[in-house]
Amino acid sequence: MMRDRVAPALRELGFQGSGQAFTLPAPDHFVILGFQKSANSDRSEVSFTINVSAVSKAAWRRMCDERTYLPETPSPNTYYCDDAWQQRIGALMPRSDREPWWTVRAGESAESVADEVLNVVRDYAVPAIEDQLGPY
Repeated sequence: MMRDRVAPALRELGFQGSGQAFTLPAPDHFVILGFQKSANSDRSEVSFTINVSAVSKAAWRRMCDERTYLPETPSPNTYYCDDAWQQRIGALMPRSDREPWWTVRAGESAESVADEVLNVVRDYAVPAIEDQLGPY
């Protein structure tokens, strides 16, 4: 699902990457979509949610100078501090009674999950990123 359907559609939106992390090239920010798998996922079933991050490169360099253990670039599925804008996709969506987690089961079609994930990225993640950075 990710390789064949989600990743190509994200690339059409300007993202680069594969697997669990996709970056949007921006001159002054690290912009990252992270697909976070549930710890309970296995070969028969994978559950995941989406984390959205936009971190100023200058602020990240300052954080790295102060905290030498930080990686060269932020990880999309790790919370760092309030200086980095990091949100779970559910925080960007209209209120619901649960954080959205999608499940893909082995042997079942994932088309409807892919469609929903792509709609959520287009409708909520991209506008939130634009709010943080301005249009890209």
